[in-house]
Amino acid sequence: MTKTRHNSRWLQRLAIICSFAAVLLTISVEVRADEPTDKERSGISRFFGFRMERNRRNSRQVREAFREVVADATAATVEVLCDNRRAAMGAIVASDGLVLTKASELTGEVKCRLKSGEVYSAELVATTSDFDLAVLKVDAKELPVIRWRTNLPLVGSWLATPGTSDIPRAIGVVSVAVRKIPAQRGMLGVRLDDPPDGKQGALIIDVVDRSAADRARMRDGDRVTHLDGWEIEGGYRGFMNRMANKKAADIVNLKISRGDDVVDMNIVLMQLP
Repeated sequence: MTKTRHNSRWLQRLAIICSFAAVLLTISVEVRADEPTDKERSGISRFFGFRMERNRRNSRQVREAFREVVADATAATVEVLCDNRRAAMGAIVASDGLVLTKASELTGEVKCRLKSGEVYSAELVATTSDFDLAVLKVDAKELPVIRWRTNLPLVGSWLATPGTSDIPRAIGVVSVAVRKIPAQRGMLGVRLDDPPDGKQGALIIDVVDRSAADRARMRDGDRVTHLDGWEIEGGYRGFMNRMANKKAADIVNLKISRGDDVVDMNIVLMQLP
């Protein structure tokens, strides 16, 4: 008799739990049927139908509040396309078509898409491997120009990353003050490109005066094929990836193809300025 009562109680509890779950499931289905699915919702918010993303820092609702703040910067921002795919963002720095962007992302056919949607072919004007920056030139006139700050933002200040849409791509907060960190990364002092005709390695297109490469008497047109015994794959990007962890005063061994000759040299890397 006691066992039967216990079973009955457990069955009652199970029935109540199932009924409660059915109600929750019904509510969840009804809410999702009335509202569009939002990828930003967490699993909990999708189940209960709560719009939790509204309080998230980078939700669309929060970013909308910065629409007017980024309006001028957005007008001077471009999308940099490589082989018709977005590779980076850029800032217009001169009204006659100069654009500042990230150098290491540039490959293939480079174009710039303005906020208006217009797309222009871009010519590479200059690069600096020290700061991974490149200047592009597009054939356009009277473009809006980015305005740079002359003072540093205070800790706690809001930051917004403009894109080519009316609202920023992301927002954030300055969490720490500017700190000067001693430069320890090693510098070779060259500008690179991919070799022509699909040849292996990284092509030297410019040697910086008084740099480590200059002291080692590297030349424009040298093709680096090996670094510390490793064959360079992936063009100049592959070379840069292998150089990324090198420190100032490190000695690197380079094998270079120079015309019909192969030159082997050891170079002491310099410190970034």
